[in-house]
Amino acid sequence: MSNTKEVIKEIIKEEVEKLFAQTPPISFDDVPEIAEDELVECEFTEGMMAGAGGFKKRLRKQGGKLVVIKKRKKKLPLHLRAIKPSQAKRIARKSAIKRKGKQARISKKAAKTTKKGRQRGLYKVK
Repeated sequence: MSNTKEVIKEIIKEEVEKLFAQTPPISFDDVPEIAEDELVECEFTEGMMAGAGGFKKRLRKQGGKLVVIKKRKKKLPLHLRAIKPSQAKRIARKSAIKRKGKQARISKKAAKTTKKGRQRGLYKVK
């Protein structure tokens, strides 16, 4: 039980340190005033999105102890990524080729198993 508490305290301590390291203390004197009718533009990049990149921390039991494991986060879907359309097409084409190859392997295996099944008489004869 105490081991779990120590691990959780360690994780919380790391996360708090990250937050304070990333955002220095801001005083309101440094912030410029914005008029009511003024438009403010801010560039929103992929790195700013919630859950973008990096590692998630997970607690797992290994050998009877709780251990912190860094788990790779999944990539954002193509339509949410900040990439050029040509790059998105290239990625989509690459994954389609992979899928096609996988499908070919599956159908090859299925043909092999149905052939064996017919030899054994597992299927009804029409």
